[in-house]
Amino acid sequence: MRTPHRQTSDRRCVRLLFLTTDLGMGGAERHAVNVATGLDPAKVAVRLLCVERRGERFGEVQAANVPAASLDAGDRWWLSAAGLVPRMRAILRRSGFDVVMTNGYSAEVLARLAACGTGIPVLAWKHNFGHIGRFGTRDRLTERVLGRCNRRYLAVSHRQVDYLVDHMGIDRRAITVIHNSVRPVEPMSPDDRAALRRELGVPAAADVVMCVAGLRAEKDHATLLHAFARIHTARRDTYLCLVGDGPERGSLARLAADLGVAENVRFTGNRDDAERLIQAADVAVLTSYSIENFPYAILEAMAAGVPAVCTSVGGIPEMIEDGVTGRLVPPHDPEALAAAILWVLSPIRRDVMGRAARERLVDAFPYDRFLLQVEEVITDETQQ
Repeated sequence: MRTPHRQTSDRRCVRLLFLTTDLGMGGAERHAVNVATGLDPAKVAVRLLCVERRGERFGEVQAANVPAASLDAGDRWWLSAAGLVPRMRAILRRSGFDVVMTNGYSAEVLARLAACGTGIPVLAWKHNFGHIGRFGTRDRLTERVLGRCNRRYLAVSHRQVDYLVDHMGIDRRAITVIHNSVRPVEPMSPDDRAALRRELGVPAAADVVMCVAGLRAEKDHATLLHAFARIHTARRDTYLCLVGDGPERGSLARLAADLGVAENVRFTGNRDDAERLIQAADVAVLTSYSIENFPYAILEAMAAGVPAVCTSVGGIPEMIEDGVTGRLVPPHDPEALAAAILWVLSPIRRDVMGRAARERLVDAFPYDRFLLQVEEVITDETQQ
């Protein structure tokens, strides 16, 4: 168990600037918090800087005593890029950073432009497995123009590597894979779990299906609702909790009503305690049809000993052992999704699979190894 993060004045440790777009509620942002607050301060002295805004998780970094600030450049940051780049370059020189690590598009662009020619290596985390709309073209062009300013790329799944090479044009030799991870959690007592379910408006004895994901089109909650309607017909005491918010919330609420399941569906909105809420679930679900990679929502389910039913996209097959720790189903297939969830909801099966999921997290994706791998990559860059 690591001690709470404390900055060190030892000048022998690596001085890292972690530049991120923001610290909102997404998985990439959760990842940035984990890295910034988890690294051993005796090896790496971290300073975190947000480009566009602080975000809901910014306080977690401050609470861990990691120096953090924001440029507050906003969504239209590129309009002030002419001023931001020299400002970033001055920060790099004045503070004597050894390495820059980036998380998010605006952070990547600014870090590359500011660090290029300074000799300071830039390490870029890549969390995506595909793009939506114009962003694929934008990112490919960016790599073509600024890729030479990057020393190494950090991927979060092995399946992601082919995408980065074939679609983004990144040199395979420059990519290092470090799986995301979280710490396992101690099981809740029956009383605490019952209280958590009451908080969610769910009966203590009901079966609970939970999806933690932004309510956006690519997450495909509509397929989940159609599957849940089938489940509800077979098991009336089953509830669906949708944790997250987004532009699809209104249409999804209407769909739940049209399918006749609205009374058994709970929309929680955005929550900063999703890792606690998942402990109220019997099965976790993720139904994305694209760009999913190595999602924290499923890692948190594994940490809590909750089996998962997910679409077989991106890096998810690296996480879930089909039939052992959960089930994998095709995208856009409500019938297959419903059948898989019902199969996992068998009381004996879900308990056995939940324990196996927790064991897989501990054995295959241990949290301390994740942090050690990140530290090794950072320190290696200073010895190039």
